[in-house]
Amino acid sequence: MHTKETCTIGISLGTNVMGIAVLEGNTLVYWQTKTIKGIWNEKKLHKCISSIERVFRKFHIDSCGIKVIHPSQVSSGYIHLLKVIEKVLQDEGVQVRKLDMHDLREHCEITEKCPKDFMATYLRKLFPELNREQYLHPYYFKVQEAILSALVVANNQ
Repeated sequence: MHTKETCTIGISLGTNVMGIAVLEGNTLVYWQTKTIKGIWNEKKLHKCISSIERVFRKFHIDSCGIKVIHPSQVSSGYIHLLKVIEKVLQDEGVQVRKLDMHDLREHCEITEKCPKDFMATYLRKLFPELNREQYLHPYYFKVQEAILSALVVANNQ
Protein backbone atom coordinates (compact mmCIF):
# COMPACT_ATOMS: atom_id res chain seq x y z
CA MET A 1 0.00 0.00 0.00
CA HIS A 2 1.73 3.16 -1.16
CA THR A 3 0.16 6.51 -0.48
CA LYS A 4 0.49 9.40 -2.89
CA GLU A 5 0.44 12.12 -0.26
CA THR A 6 3.51 12.89 1.74
CA CYS A 7 3.47 11.78 5.34
CA THR A 8 5.07 12.72 8.62
CA ILE A 9 6.49 10.02 10.85
CA GLY A 10 6.75 10.45 14.59
CA ILE A 11 9.10 8.30 16.62
CA SER A 12 9.37 8.10 20.39
CA LEU A 13 12.78 6.57 20.68
CA GLY A 14 13.78 3.95 23.20
CA THR A 15 16.09 0.95 23.28
CA ASN A 16 13.40 -1.32 24.76
CA VAL A 17 10.11 0.25 23.68
CA MET A 18 9.63 2.50 20.67
CA GLY A 19 6.53 4.32 19.48
CA ILE A 20 5.99 4.91 15.77
CA ALA A 21 3.16 6.90 14.18
CA VAL A 22 2.41 8.24 10.71
CA LEU A 23 0.23 11.20 9.78
CA GLU A 24 -1.01 11.79 6.27
CA GLY A 25 -1.83 15.47 6.50
CA ASN A 26 -3.66 15.55 9.83
CA THR A 27 -5.03 12.02 9.51
CA LEU A 28 -3.52 9.33 11.69
CA VAL A 29 -2.90 6.42 9.31
CA TYR A 30 -0.53 4.22 11.33
CA TRP A 31 0.52 3.81 14.95
CA GLN A 32 2.36 1.10 16.81
CA THR A 33 4.26 0.44 20.00
CA LYS A 34 7.24 -1.77 19.27
CA THR A 35 8.90 -3.76 22.07
CA ILE A 36 12.45 -4.92 21.41
CA LYS A 37 13.53 -7.43 24.05
CA GLY A 38 17.03 -8.40 25.08
CA ILE A 39 20.29 -6.73 25.92
CA TRP A 40 21.58 -3.97 23.69
CA ASN A 41 23.64 -5.26 20.77
CA GLU A 42 23.88 -4.93 16.97
CA LYS A 43 21.04 -7.42 16.43
CA LYS A 44 18.71 -5.33 18.58
CA LEU A 45 19.81 -2.18 16.74
CA HIS A 46 18.90 -3.79 13.41
CA LYS A 47 15.47 -4.80 14.77
CA CYS A 48 14.80 -1.16 15.69
CA ILE A 49 15.94 0.10 12.30
CA SER A 50 13.97 -2.53 10.37
CA SER A 51 10.79 -1.51 12.24
CA ILE A 52 11.22 2.02 10.91
CA GLU A 53 12.23 0.89 7.42
CA ARG A 54 9.02 -1.20 7.13
CA VAL A 55 7.03 1.99 7.69
CA PHE A 56 9.06 3.72 4.96
CA ARG A 57 8.10 0.98 2.49
CA LYS A 58 4.40 1.61 3.20
CA PHE A 59 4.28 5.40 3.19
CA HIS A 60 5.92 8.32 1.40
CA ILE A 61 7.62 9.96 4.39
CA ASP A 62 8.97 13.47 3.92
CA SER A 63 9.43 14.67 7.49
CA CYS A 64 10.05 13.23 10.92
CA GLY A 65 9.74 14.21 14.55
CA ILE A 66 11.84 12.19 16.97
CA LYS A 67 10.94 12.53 20.65
CA VAL A 68 14.21 12.15 22.54
CA ILE A 69 14.67 11.52 26.23
CA HIS A 70 16.35 13.83 28.71
CA PRO A 71 20.16 13.83 28.34
CA SER A 72 20.57 12.59 31.91
CA GLN A 73 18.78 9.35 30.96
CA VAL A 74 20.62 8.41 27.77
CA SER A 75 22.76 5.32 27.37
CA SER A 76 25.45 4.59 24.82
CA GLY A 77 23.00 2.26 23.05
CA TYR A 78 20.40 5.02 22.87
CA ILE A 79 22.91 7.49 21.41
CA HIS A 80 24.03 4.91 18.85
CA LEU A 81 20.40 4.15 17.90
CA LEU A 82 19.59 7.84 17.50
CA LYS A 83 22.63 8.44 15.26
CA VAL A 84 21.82 5.43 13.05
CA ILE A 85 18.16 6.47 12.70
CA GLU A 86 19.17 10.02 11.82
CA LYS A 87 21.56 8.63 9.17
CA VAL A 88 18.84 6.37 7.70
CA LEU A 89 16.42 9.30 7.56
CA GLN A 90 19.05 11.60 6.07
CA ASP A 91 19.80 8.99 3.37
CA GLU A 92 16.06 8.93 2.56
CA GLY A 93 15.99 12.73 2.24
CA VAL A 94 13.70 13.13 5.24
CA GLN A 95 13.79 16.33 7.29
CA VAL A 96 14.29 15.47 10.98
CA ARG A 97 13.37 17.49 14.02
CA LYS A 98 14.31 16.31 17.50
CA LEU A 99 11.75 17.10 20.17
CA ASP A 100 11.69 16.82 23.92
CA MET A 101 8.85 16.57 26.43
CA HIS A 102 8.73 20.36 26.69
CA ASP A 103 7.94 20.59 22.94
CA LEU A 104 5.10 18.06 23.28
CA ARG A 105 3.63 19.76 26.36
CA GLU A 106 3.82 23.12 24.61
CA HIS A 107 1.98 21.76 21.55
CA CYS A 108 -0.84 20.43 23.76
CA GLU A 109 -0.77 23.56 25.92
CA ILE A 110 -0.17 21.39 28.98
CA THR A 111 1.46 23.02 31.98
CA GLU A 112 1.58 19.93 34.22
CA LYS A 113 5.02 18.42 34.80
CA CYS A 114 3.80 14.82 34.25
CA PRO A 115 1.49 15.10 31.23
CA LYS A 116 0.70 11.42 30.46
CA ASP A 117 -3.04 11.57 31.23
CA PHE A 118 -3.39 15.00 29.66
CA MET A 119 -1.65 13.90 26.45
CA ALA A 120 -3.95 10.86 26.17
CA THR A 121 -7.00 13.11 26.62
CA TYR A 122 -5.70 15.57 24.03
CA LEU A 123 -5.09 12.80 21.48
CA ARG A 124 -8.47 11.14 22.06
CA LYS A 125 -10.16 14.42 21.13
CA LEU A 126 -8.25 14.57 17.83
CA PHE A 127 -8.33 10.88 16.95
CA PRO A 128 -11.49 8.97 17.96
CA GLU A 129 -9.73 5.69 17.08
CA LEU A 130 -7.66 6.18 20.25
CA ASN A 131 -10.75 6.22 22.50
CA ARG A 132 -10.39 2.57 23.44
CA GLU A 133 -9.42 2.12 27.08
CA GLN A 134 -6.28 0.18 26.16
CA TYR A 135 -4.65 3.41 24.97
CA LEU A 136 -4.72 4.74 28.53
CA HIS A 137 -2.33 1.98 29.60
CA PRO A 138 1.28 3.16 30.22
CA TYR A 139 2.50 0.74 27.51
CA TYR A 140 1.00 3.09 24.91
CA PHE A 141 2.70 6.22 26.23
CA LYS A 142 5.48 5.85 23.65
CA VAL A 143 2.97 5.76 20.78
CA GLN A 144 1.25 8.84 22.21
CA GLU A 145 4.60 10.63 22.20
CA ALA A 146 5.18 9.47 18.61
CA ILE A 147 1.79 10.77 17.47
CA LEU A 148 2.42 14.11 19.15
CA SER A 149 5.91 14.31 17.62
CA ALA A 150 4.40 13.83 14.17
CA LEU A 151 1.72 16.45 14.94
CA VAL A 152 4.27 19.03 16.07
CA VAL A 153 6.32 18.59 12.89
CA ALA A 154 3.28 18.42 10.56
CA ASN A 155 1.74 21.57 12.06
CA ASN A 156 5.00 23.53 11.80
CA GLN A 157 5.68 22.91 8.11
